[in-house]
Parts: sequence; structure tokens; C-alpha cells
Amino acid sequence: MLVALAYHKGSILENGGITSEGDSLFKTGTENNFQLYPVNLSTARNDIFNNGIKINHFLDLGGKASDSLSNAKANQQIVRAGLDHQYTFKKNTFNETDPGNSFYPQVFDSSRYNSNYTEKIIENELYLSFFNSKTDSTRSRETSFRAFLKNQYVDFSSNFNDTLSSNYNLKSMNLLTGGSINLPFTDLFALRVNARYFFAGFNKGDSYLKGEVLIGDSGKSSLVTGIESWSSESSYMLQKFRGNYNLWNSSPDKIFQFRIFALAEIPKLNLRVNVNLFNTSNYRYLDENQIPVTQSSAINVVQIKIDQENISFKKWHLQSQIVFQFLPEKDQNIVRVPLVQFQESLFREGYIRKTTPWRIGLDFIGCSQFNSLAYAPQLGLFYIQNTNSNQGILQVNAYVSVKIKRARFFAMLEHSNSGLFGPVHQVIPYYPLPGRLLKLGLSWVFFD
Repeated sequence: MLVALAYHKGSILENGGITSEGDSLFKTGTENNFQLYPVNLSTARNDIFNNGIKINHFLDLGGKASDSLSNAKANQQIVRAGLDHQYTFKKNTFNETDPGNSFYPQVFDSSRYNSNYTEKIIENELYLSFFNSKTDSTRSRETSFRAFLKNQYVDFSSNFNDTLSSNYNLKSMNLLTGGSINLPFTDLFALRVNARYFFAGFNKGDSYLKGEVLIGDSGKSSLVTGIESWSSESSYMLQKFRGNYNLWNSSPDKIFQFRIFALAEIPKLNLRVNVNLFNTSNYRYLDENQIPVTQSSAINVVQIKIDQENISFKKWHLQSQIVFQFLPEKDQNIVRVPLVQFQESLFREGYIRKTTPWRIGLDFIGCSQFNSLAYAPQLGLFYIQNTNSNQGILQVNAYVSVKIKRARFFAMLEHSNSGLFGPVHQVIPYYPLPGRLLKLGLSWVFFD
């Protein structure tokens, strides 16, 4: 039996971003002290409380799993039955002592200082699984099968205590089933399938299916390709919500998404290339008025991700990640993503007197120009805006580190290029990136 507990409680001060007047001053680049700029909200905050517990029971009915360091060969067969229980509770409370602030689209009760919503989920899952390792236990390719039956109780509610609130709360018992299968036909060819289906409850009719083919050997050049599709209810918060600053009641069609993907790995070149084609129907989002709407026509996105883990030249190293995302022009006003995103790390490393490792380097983080989404703090969600463009982002972090035995010292000049090429950038409208900041740190590991 395995038991895991989680507890999280925190508070986030919400400033609503710099005001329009403050933004105008900020763009002149004549000041660099963020405390001088007025913000939309001065007393708002989000209180967050999450907790949960997970209990796993399992019993091996046949076979015996070998130790991970064992050299035992094939035909290790294991049949396992399990029963898992999980409970999670989430509560978000938005507090605002000045609810009449013009920042919000509307205020339903000027005497009310907060609005909150809670989500409780209780899950019980019964499963049966089978494993049959074809080689020693250090190999990743093995025959496996898993089937499950799960019930899921969901309780979603807001804190308005009037007779209308019953139309906005959700209490549902979802029932779903599914499973997975992994079949390695040869050392160079395998098939994986994963599926699930909701046959009762609020999510009745939701489904998921993923099939993929693996070609090549583990640790050598390989290719994984396949398809993935799912239909699901949109977030309940985007269907029915009743709070002090937002109110809606709708029953949209299910969201349907289809993905074709391919992942190629070439270990000799430290290269990974991931290509995805997404097709989404009934996409649900918040419009400029912070009201949820559904895009009836399909949205298509092509994503290409290139990871170069390490390019070395003498003591210099380069680690690179670049993502390209292509959308038809008609969809660019709804799905807000940059054409190019990148994260590059250039560093040099060596030893002092052959015993003390050191590293000095630069990290480059950025993206191309795009009209990003705006943030609604009272919801914790993002919505469409068309008045502010970030003009592209580039952040350069310079750092140095030294490790002496088990202790590592490091210093980082974060956003070292701040203000050098104009005003500080804004990834999210009215929320500028932090300016230049020197960070010092110490990491010390103690063990016997």
C-alpha cells in the first residue's frame, strides 16, 4: 500500500497590471523604478487552498518482479490487481475591498468584497494489469496490458447563497472505463494503444484514444508516430459560473481535438525533432468582454519543436530548444501563440586545479512578436485583447557557478539586457518583465 498527502495554502496579491496612464509613462523608458507606476488594483488578492490524499492498494496474483539491478532474463510475468482512492479539494477566493473599481467588466454586488469557487473530486479506481518482460529488467520495451473501471464524484460550486445559485453548481457521479496495451513485436518495432470512455455522469460521452508506433531501438535512432483524439466537456467554469464580477450560464458542445504526431530521436547528434498537427473543433475561450464563447469552425495548428541537447566545441557547450507554431490567418485572432519561441544556453565549463568544477554562461529566452492574451485576476484566466502587442521578447541571463565538494555557489544577473534596447518588454499586457536583478545562491547537499 502507498499513501501520499498534499497540502497547499497561499495568497497572491493582485495588482491588475499597470494602468493605462502608467503604461504610457512606462513606454517612454524614462524611468526604471516600477514602484513609481500606478496599478489598476491596490487591495485585491487571490487566496488559494488545495489539499488531497491518495491511497494505492495492489496485490500481485502471479509471477514475481525482479530487482531493477538483476541480470535475470526474459519471461518475468506479473499479474497485478489494484484499488486506488484519491480525494482532492481546491478553493480559490478573490478578495477586493473596493469592488466598485472600474477595472472589472461589471460588479453585481458593490457591498460584496469577495467571490470564490470550490472543487471537490473523489475517485475510486479498480484495475487489473499484466506485465511480461522480454529481456532483462533494465530494458524499456516490455509487453503490458492494463484495464480499469473508475467512479469519479465531482462537486463544483460558487459562494453565492441565493436560490439562483443552484443553476450554477455541479454535483455529478462520473463513471468511466479504459485501458492500455503495449506490444513489442520485435526489438525494433512496438505498438502502444491507450483509451478511455465516460459512460455516465456530467462527462458522459467524453472519450480519448491514442495509438502510436515505435520504430528503432532504445538508446539509438528511433521514430515514434501516431494519432491522438479526444472529445470532452469544456471546463465547467467556462460553462456555468456565478461570482461577484462575472456571470454566465451556457451548455456548449463538446470540444473535439485530433492530433497527428511524430517524434524522431538521433542520440549521436543529441537531437530530438517533434512535429504535431492539431485540429480542434468547438474551442472554448474568453472574448474581449471576458465572456466565454465557442469557435464553431475548426482551428488548425502546426507545431515543430527542435531540441539540441548539447553541441560542444572544446570547453564551450550549446543547448538549444526552438519551437515553431503555424496557424491559418483566420485562427490567429483566437489562438494567441508566437511564430517562434526559443531558449538557448551557451556556457563554458572546466575545473580549478582539476578538483573544483566551474561554469560560466548565458541563457537567451525569447519569442517573436504576437498579440498575447490579457489576464483577468478575478477569474485566474486569460482572455482575448487586441490593443497591446509585445513586439517580441528577448531576455538574457548571465551566470557563473562554482562547486566545492557538496556545496555549489552561483550568481546570476537576470534580464541583464533590461532597458538596453528600449522599454522593458511585456509578455502579458500591463505586466512588464522584471528589470535587471542580481541573484546570489548557495546549494549544499548533506548526506552520509
